[in-house]
Amino acid sequence: MKPALSRREMYEPVSAHMQDMGFDRVSTRRGNADDLFHIDGHDVVGRGTTTPTPMDEHHLRQLHETVYLKKGNAQWVHFSYGGYTRAAQAFADSTGIALFEFKL
Repeated sequence: MKPALSRREMYEPVSAHMQDMGFDRVSTRRGNADDLFHIDGHDVVGRGTTTPTPMDEHHLRQLHETVYLKKGNAQWVHFSYGGYTRAAQAFADSTGIALFEFKL
């Protein structure tokens, strides 16, 4: 199992990575759950989690319905420390959510 990781450890690397990809004014901030954080910037919206277990399709579906569809003109991204299940990857491919796995 992966060692525990705090949200704060992901903030700067995620923001820098998104800016390296060409997105402007990308910032990260705390989410409303212990392992969740937000990614906001010009033309990009996303969420991330520090949970060491793989993110499942149900989680991505919920984000798609409650967050991503409201930001239809932005690139949708998700960062996960624990990776993604195959079903989550298939759902992301079908909806246009870019997935990133954070590695130490």
